[in-house]
Amino acid sequence: MVRARETNSWVIGLGEKFKFIDFKQIPLADIQPNPHPLREHSSGWLRRFTKHLKRFGVVVEPLIVTRNGGRKYTIVAGMGRYLAAKRAGLKSLPAIVVEIDEKTGYVLSLIENLIRNGLNPIDEARAYKQLMEWGWTQEQIGYLIGKDQSYVSHRIGLLKLHPEVQQMVKEGYEVSKAEILCTVKNKELQLELARKSVNWNCNRLSEEVRKLQNGGVKQTPKPKPYECEFKKAVDALVEAAVQRNLEGDCERCPIREKCPEVVNFVRRLFQW
Repeated sequence: MVRARETNSWVIGLGEKFKFIDFKQIPLADIQPNPHPLREHSSGWLRRFTKHLKRFGVVVEPLIVTRNGGRKYTIVAGMGRYLAAKRAGLKSLPAIVVEIDEKTGYVLSLIENLIRNGLNPIDEARAYKQLMEWGWTQEQIGYLIGKDQSYVSHRIGLLKLHPEVQQMVKEGYEVSKAEILCTVKNKELQLELARKSVNWNCNRLSEEVRKLQNGGVKQTPKPKPYECEFKKAVDALVEAAVQRNLEGDCERCPIREKCPEVVNFVRRLFQW
């Protein structure tokens, strides 16, 4: 469990938690994927990068790996480069070998991906959930990434969405709309609304969700107290005007008993 009072010093000293061992060319056969991948790389990106590697045959940016016993290495950062290199048929990759524990390596990989905008909102949410499973609180994760607790909470909430809606978010469906759909408990209904609302703005989606939650009936908001008093005053004024017109006598106007302050105001206004 990461204690709250230790969070700041732990994050500030993050760079001191790993030790540089070596820089070398490592055979792909000796490299193993990270057991906790941060994201799923899009087929389009992998296809483009694989084509680049087939053409030039070199990876400029080295992987960061840690020893995994014997001559095997586990990836800390650079999973996409590793997958593309395998597809391109490369035999080895440049790598920086460091000594680091699994959880610290995961945090460093998360920070690297966030700085490079390499995570979509769903993969980001899964990364935060993994940290929470290791004992982090949402407040601590927020400090780590420079966001407040509510940001982390809303991101993790996206994992409650229908799997197809999550895929839509990965492909560009607006996060603000996805957060509105999180208030809908029925996952099939989430999917239906997501498909309908691709070209809607957030206000329209919010209204549709409210109507569904109210049984399909748009509820009329309750009038505020001052609105009720104003309506009573207007009704009294109308009645007074009718009575005065019929009797020609303002002194016996029914509004006098109902709302004397209105009588005084009307008299001043119309010089009665």
